[in-house]
Amino acid sequence: VELDPDNPTAQFASDGTLANQAIASGTSPDDITVEDQSDEGSDPTTDNNEGGYDDPTTVSFPAIAVAKEFINVQEAASGTEGNFDATARMIIQNTGNETLYNIQLTDALDHMSNLGSAFVGIVSMPVIDGASTATSNPSLNGSYNGSLTGVDDIFVGNDGQLDPGEYLIVELTFEVDPDASGTMIPLFNQAVAQGDGNTATVTDLSDSGTNPTTSNTGAPGDTGGFDDPTPLTFPFLGVAKQVDPASPPVPASSGTTGNFDVTYLVKMVNTGTDSLTDLTLTDDIASLMGGAFVGIVSAPTFNGTFTTTATTGGFNAAYTGDGINAEMLDGAAILAPGDTLAVDITVELDPDATGAIFANGDALENQAIASGTNADDVTVSDES
Repeated sequence: VELDPDNPTAQFASDGTLANQAIASGTSPDDITVEDQSDEGSDPTTDNNEGGYDDPTTVSFPAIAVAKEFINVQEAASGTEGNFDATARMIIQNTGNETLYNIQLTDALDHMSNLGSAFVGIVSMPVIDGASTATSNPSLNGSYNGSLTGVDDIFVGNDGQLDPGEYLIVELTFEVDPDASGTMIPLFNQAVAQGDGNTATVTDLSDSGTNPTTSNTGAPGDTGGFDDPTPLTFPFLGVAKQVDPASPPVPASSGTTGNFDVTYLVKMVNTGTDSLTDLTLTDDIASLMGGAFVGIVSAPTFNGTFTTTATTGGFNAAYTGDGINAEMLDGAAILAPGDTLAVDITVELDPDATGAIFANGDALENQAIASGTNADDVTVSDES
């Protein structure tokens, strides 16, 4: 017979098993009918060492499932330019109706089907989150180094207990070099969970997402299956601002003595591995320069020398460089990995104005803020 233990109408015994019982009957020549309810086991003449003669036959389904997600990606603490520290979270759950023992979790980060040569090393050793519900946590392997040729077992593998429905949450952080030779972008990562039931040893490949019991519809990398590797992406955006060296400050075109027209060059660069949309570039000049900011001389324009993106979008016609009108862009620009969006803007400044704000007593300073959003709805930002 085929059984579906996940059917909402399934009826389980108090111990979490499915139970079944047959009834046999027969009639003697004296027209006496006898019957018996089946006993779990193989010998109809004994109690099958269960204590009773009419015990229903139970069916157990040992099962384990694991989901994996990346909860944080940031510039590497090592300081190595272009490297990132990624924190992964894995949730291992007993999804069957048998208790599981000897819990194992394997994650060979340097395997070619995972991060390959992009894997640099472990930053923070695996830890078991306090929200875990395991009857007994498995022991962490202090020798784990994420290497297929080294030690890729996160647990020691000979202890730990997960009763049906219980779960473990494991987190670890490792360093990645997406520019390493041989690296295939996008990067993917997948772990393997295992546990020993009373009737079988069960394993599972991690599915991208947060829920071990579903296919994690809509999670990064989702294909509709239950074993989708988790993509590791790096949404990052950098912005720099300078007085344009090609257009140094000049006396103000307004003719006001002591005032200057200053052209700024602002560059936004997609330094990650994800395309970024919904780009913003906020430059509230008035808030940082105070009375020294007189106004906009030339509205923002794209600098063709440095701009490489094919989709620049346009500008916010209401931009004034002051307060609620400090957003330059119209949000339509797209930055693919490595693309640059460069903007020129000329403003008039009066360094002698009342209320001028100086940094360190003698310098007028200004800073822009850029942001963008990737396909997973993760927004990143940077100050110039």
